Formats: sequence, structure tokens, C-alpha cells
Amino acid sequence: MGEQADSPSGDGSAAGPADPADTDPRAITAELADIARGVDTFGPGVRGARSAFSQWVSLGITSLLQRTGHNARALQRLDPSTTILNVGCAGDINAQCVNADLFPNVGELARIARRGRGPSPDLYVNLESFDRHLVGVADGIVCSHVLEHLSPGVVSQAVGNLYAYLKPGGHLRVCVPCIDTISGDSSSTYRDATSMLERTRILYCHGHRFTYNAALLIVILEAAGFVDVSEVQFGEGPLGDIDLPERKDESIYVIGTKPSAIRPAASTRRG
Repeated sequence: MGEQADSPSGDGSAAGPADPADTDPRAITAELADIARGVDTFGPGVRGARSAFSQWVSLGITSLLQRTGHNARALQRLDPSTTILNVGCAGDINAQCVNADLFPNVGELARIARRGRGPSPDLYVNLESFDRHLVGVADGIVCSHVLEHLSPGVVSQAVGNLYAYLKPGGHLRVCVPCIDTISGDSSSTYRDATSMLERTRILYCHGHRFTYNAALLIVILEAAGFVDVSEVQFGEGPLGDIDLPERKDESIYVIGTKPSAIRPAASTRRG
């Protein structure tokens, strides 16, 4: 717990200057307004309809590319000796991995048209849509800050698909933001309010649709067929070298292994 910025020191002298964010309610309300702009992306109105359409286009094109064998052809060209899938990579292209993400949505395509395209993913993967061309191709899979963007009704299916994409003995490493990583700070009303806002960001912003703790993730992975499922720390365990330092403080990490004796994941839907 940090010291109160506005408290006198023990020897009776005044404390050093306070951080304005710790004492100015306007800083808190400005952050609250910023969060409000990120909440309810798919809510009513023109903005919500535009966002929903943009996402629908992205998911639909990604699923079409999967069905028509785009990823199989891409893997043939890459021909990696070890295949570590970095699923949902967004802009975090990792040279150690075969990077996979959704096809760009309408807004992203407009930005690409204006500014040009940066590094692109190697594969296009919609975790809600099973890709038969990826079955058994991966030695390991990293799924970082992805599951919280999915409807909770399809998360078991998505994890089942990841199970199918792994080779026997392969590891899945899941990383999600978690409100448990952000504790309150009663040393200052303003710091405590800021902590609450940070938890709110995790719950409601950035297109997040659900939140998890380690126990819930462990249950979901075990239900999909993974064994030796456990929570690990940043950088610890299989595929830990791929963890992103900028996500360390807000994230939890869970790993699981696909058994060497293959058994089908009940939640995986073929087709």
C-alpha cells in the first residue's frame, strides 16, 4: 500500500507535493469519461450498429478463408520446423511463432488504406469456427488476451478447437486480464477510485465480453480434455518466453497439456 500523498511526515514536516491524479477529482472524472467511451461498443445507435457490422464482416471473411484452405496453404509456404501458434496476435507479431488473427474489420481496412499495412498475421483464425486444416499442426499455442473478447457461450467451443489444433503432448498457454490483479488502495480516496476504474476497464472496455479468474480457466481447460492444468506466473512454464511484459501486471496465466494418448474434445464442433 502506498503512502498517503497528502499526509504529514512523521517528524511533523509537510509531505512532498502530491500527484494531481491522487488529489484532483477532475482527473478521476476525466478517466471515467474515457472509460465511458469504450463501454458498450455494440450498444444501440449508429455507433453500435457500425461496430457490430464491422465485426460481422471480419468474422465472416475469416471463417470463409478457413473453410477454403487459406491456412493450409500458408502453413505449406512457411513450413516451420516447430509450430507455435500465436492466436489473436493483433499487432504483437512474434518472430518465434506462426501468428494468427482475425481478418481486419472495416475500420482496420480503412486505416490500412490510409496509412499502409504493417506486419500481417500468417494465418486467419476465428476461434468460433473450426478449421479442419489446422488439426494437429501445433506443437504449442499461445492465446493471449483473446478469450475475454468472446461470448461466454462459445468459449468452451473455442478452447476445444485449440485442443484439436495441438499435437499430442502440446501445450496451451492462456493469458487473460483479471480484476484480481488490481487491488484497492485505501491510503487515498482518489487512488482507490482509480483502482476501481482500472477494474472497470478490464470488465467493460476494449470489446471485453467476459472476465475470468485462474480457477474458472482451469475448469474450462480441463473440460476440453487438457491435463496438468495449472496457474503459472509471468514467464514461467511452457511458452513463458512469449509473455508480453506490458501485460504482466494485469494478467493471469494458465497452462494445460494435450495428453499423448489422444481423446477427442467433447466441446469441439466439426464442420
